[in-house]
Amino acid sequence: MPAPESLAVKLKNEGNALFAKKDYQAAHHKYSLAIKEDEKNAVLYANRAACSQNLRKFLDASADAKRATVLDSTYAKGWARLAAAEASLGNEKDSIESWKKAIGCLPKENQTPAEMKQKEQYQSELATVERKLNRSENTRPQPTVVRQSEAVPWKRAAAMVAELRSRPGQLTSSAFVILEAWNEWQEGMNTLNSQRNMPGGATMGNTGGLESLTNAIVRDQRIFHMTHNFIGKYNNQVRLEAQTRNAWVEGGTEIIIPEVIKRQQLHGWDSVRPAITVTIRCFLMRGFMESHTRGNGAGGVEFVGRALEILRWGHRTWKHVPQDDKGAIFSDSFMYGAHGLYLDILMQACGGNQRKYLDMLHEEAQALLRSDVPNISPFLGPGFVASFTTYPRGTAYSMIGFYHSQTAEKLVASKSEDSAAIYQHFQDAAKAYGSAADCFSQDDEKHVWMLFCSLMNWYSCGATLKTTLPLMQKIRERLPGVKKIWDNASLFKESARHFKRALDFEEDVQKALDQGTVNMDSRVMPDDLKVRLPAGATSPTPV
Repeated sequence: MPAPESLAVKLKNEGNALFAKKDYQAAHHKYSLAIKEDEKNAVLYANRAACSQNLRKFLDASADAKRATVLDSTYAKGWARLAAAEASLGNEKDSIESWKKAIGCLPKENQTPAEMKQKEQYQSELATVERKLNRSENTRPQPTVVRQSEAVPWKRAAAMVAELRSRPGQLTSSAFVILEAWNEWQEGMNTLNSQRNMPGGATMGNTGGLESLTNAIVRDQRIFHMTHNFIGKYNNQVRLEAQTRNAWVEGGTEIIIPEVIKRQQLHGWDSVRPAITVTIRCFLMRGFMESHTRGNGAGGVEFVGRALEILRWGHRTWKHVPQDDKGAIFSDSFMYGAHGLYLDILMQACGGNQRKYLDMLHEEAQALLRSDVPNISPFLGPGFVASFTTYPRGTAYSMIGFYHSQTAEKLVASKSEDSAAIYQHFQDAAKAYGSAADCFSQDDEKHVWMLFCSLMNWYSCGATLKTTLPLMQKIRERLPGVKKIWDNASLFKESARHFKRALDFEEDVQKALDQGTVNMDSRVMPDDLKVRLPAGATSPTPV
């Protein structure tokens, strides 16, 4: 039997060969086997970090790279791997420091050609991250700081629910969805506001704040808003709960899942349940905030994606474990809601790199629709039922619509002559958006926005007025009910001009119908949408 060092070298070389072939998963496995033989080898951890980086598992890449720098603080590639992972997670300042350390570990003189090339690469990466940090600090999305006026949707909803409950058939209103999310958010904020600063810089407070805040976000992301001191208090809450529950604060699923198994076996459910629950909730909230307050799509996808990966693993592995043992976070309903959140995070990431995330978004949306709808007791409230059943499905359908619409537009932009494929994608988008609209309450801004998106894609695939005019009419009829709750919401404000355009065009169509210049079999569309027509397509009838 070869000595352990020889076996480690053999496994490392096999991993290197697989890495060169871009088989990163297999290479990762080889390096993991090598690490079991030689746990003090910084090169092995750095190599495995490179695999995780290419597999987009940035938390695992960061943990392995950090381990490499601890084992050998003079190893330039270890610092470079750490810098790359930190940049992907949105930690630009830490990434800059790591790139500087990587450069500092290279020889100062008598450099080989390979070392000179390595230094040039590191300096280039450092400059890229510095530019990114400067750009993000100047253009970063502003956090949503909301003054609690009576015009915010949850306050309007609170004023409506008593009347809604008294009227038969009104329990499907979006007022219940946003109000119940607001109740969760308020519970979380009350916990944050109960924090006390102690002598020496310590913070005292209560646990449970993370649970309430993440429940609120998973129920309805539109509830997210901040006071000016939110970030500081939230970070204190994370530290408090992570320390109290002994949660995992470093690494991704490759590290956390084996440790969860080990801790459960050694210390039981009462130890592992609160720890993994806090870990998952921290990932969800961090991912949401990376995406929505920092504009860091890749970081958002990583944190929420890893949270969902742990949820799926626990849901599968602990299928027959009582809910009280494994925790409510592994319930069908929470996983369904978290999956819906992940879809939104993926779509946000498409804005920065559609090529990387669009197919992933489509696959995840299809996966949600294939999964079973949670069986939820109506006694949990109409908002809870909607937030964890129909609303995630509506999100999934909308993402499928987005995928097909974007694919069609790319084909048009590339001057593709495959008009059949273009029309089919637009039609698939229209149908998916229509299905999404059916999943949201009719007085929800998302409902009328999905109707509008469906209408735009029906125009683009050449549908006649038999299809498009009823959609225009639905938008007109349902807008007044939507405005009662949502007309001060950011999405509705951004969408208002589009709704006006749809209503104005409906008026033009009605006039043309009255004058007999078009009929219900006519194919009409607004002039500004004609750029979406395939090359050589017949122009629609003017109105």
